[in-house]
Amino acid sequence: MVDADPALLDEVFSILLQDAANALAPGGTLGVATYQSPSGVCVSFRYLLAEIKGMDAERLYMPFEEGGFGLPKCYRLVQRMGGMLTLTREEDHAVFTVCLASAQAASPGDFGRA
Repeated sequence: MVDADPALLDEVFSILLQDAANALAPGGTLGVATYQSPSGVCVSFRYLLAEIKGMDAERLYMPFEEGGFGLPKCYRLVQRMGGMLTLTREEDHAVFTVCLASAQAASPGDFGRA
């Protein structure tokens, strides 16, 4: 169980799903996975991009850049809930992961620190 605002989560997931639909390669699929981390719960969105070369992960969260307004907004909303939004690349796939602290976690900023 996480301590997060359901309306903000809905907005974050809606934006991530819409961005994935817009970025998918023709005939591509979107994989969604949930898992528990030592600090909380994570949801990953994994999909093959039509164009991944030149994608700058750090710039995706900046307004007016490759990510437009959606990803920067997601980043801010997830941070507001004490979580993290990350992007990793797995071969030609993009993986956006939202991690939120469990209600029992002592420090919500502890993701990735085991």
